[in-house]
Amino acid sequence: MLLARVTGNIVSTAKNDSLTGKKLLILQPVDCQHRDRGAKLIAVDSVGAGAAETVYYCRGREASFPWYPDDVPADATIVGIIDRVNVSERPEPGNRTEKPKGRMRESEGGAQEKAPPRKRKKRGK
Repeated sequence: MLLARVTGNIVSTAKNDSLTGKKLLILQPVDCQHRDRGAKLIAVDSVGAGAAETVYYCRGREASFPWYPDDVPADATIVGIIDRVNVSERPEPGNRTEKPKGRMRESEGGAQEKAPPRKRKKRGK
């Protein structure tokens, strides 16, 4: 599923019969910080979203699933309205604490230290 902001609606008098009574909205895809990402698109609304709301939508074959058993020709469908997005902060590149590579063992003082390499068994023929 993808995030987007509703930026407008579509009014269409001539359309596929299975779209009759369904609201078409214009979406601006956004990232989790609500910054615009990519081109706008049109989606069928399955949840009653309104202008300027942040929504999540699906694309492709899954876009028709909310309308099952009806066969709705949808490339994108709004499937939820977002109240809030919580994003845990990521460390800045270069400020990451590196995890030691290899096996680790605990020393007498409780600190982690690199374990000596294991001896490999020879395979028999």
